[in-house]
Amino acid sequence: MRADYSVFFMTEQGNRIFQLHSGHVDHDIELKPGINRIAVQPDYLPLTPGKYYVNLWVGSGHLLYDWIPEAMTFIVEPGTFDPGVLIDNRGYPVVVNANWQSL
Repeated sequence: MRADYSVFFMTEQGNRIFQLHSGHVDHDIELKPGINRIAVQPDYLPLTPGKYYVNLWVGSGHLLYDWIPEAMTFIVEPGTFDPGVLIDNRGYPVVVNANWQSL
């Protein structure tokens, strides 16, 4: 049976941040009878320090096979893109590195 998989990231307050979805990258994974194990590894998590929840979804199109809200909780510790400059949450839970220049 064909299935799509999604991992949803949410703030501690329940705000949706972003998702990883196998259908967005045209990656179908076949479900087999019994226990199935699926892994996904993003290149990075662009999250500021704080507590986050992960929801899990398995389905096909509009068909829901399984949904596990708050399947996991994790905490992001303060970190940096450059030494000496800690990234903080200024009301935006997602932060992305960029190159800045004067034109």
